[in-house]
Amino acid sequence: MKISTVFLLILGCLTACDEPVSESATHATTNSTPTATAATSSKQMVDKAYLGMPIEEFKRVYKEGKFIEEPVHEYGVDGESMGLKVVENGEPVLFVWTFEGDDKVSGITVLSPKVTVDSTIYVGATASDFFKRNPSAEFEVHMIDERFELGYVKGKNYTVEFLTTDSTRVGNYEYGDSQPKFLRLKRPDAKIDRITIENK
Repeated sequence: MKISTVFLLILGCLTACDEPVSESATHATTNSTPTATAATSSKQMVDKAYLGMPIEEFKRVYKEGKFIEEPVHEYGVDGESMGLKVVENGEPVLFVWTFEGDDKVSGITVLSPKVTVDSTIYVGATASDFFKRNPSAEFEVHMIDERFELGYVKGKNYTVEFLTTDSTRVGNYEYGDSQPKFLRLKRPDAKIDRITIENK
């Protein structure tokens, strides 16, 4: 009798240990820390956000912040919809937007110098810093909003953005019939104003 009782206890323990962790338990772990764990382990984290993040989850992880609706076209996105800017301690951190009819983050614009992208790139770093990290980088004037000049690298899903005018461009360009061709940096000390991450 004692042997059968011990056997049943061991069998019960093994069965419980083999059960998969429930989805709610996984989410509890994910929500307790802002790092890339569980469901977000394969995601590119941008501060506490990631592409594909449900907006409700975004609001939850930034619950101490203030959310301000702003038009997406102010961030170089083609459309008339609104996105969300999150502000913490009076400082803008991120702006996010979704595609119409979707509740998941489709793009993130970094506004805070405290958020690093690609290990060493941040708002306030220089065009030269970006170019040193990415020698094959290209620059162009934003097609939707000419106030912004973009630096990007093929194969990477982010662009660095500089607020410029025709007389203060970061790059030197050759102008022809098509899109101006980037030749070289003209203002290597120009500072990055924002960084946008989106699926390409």
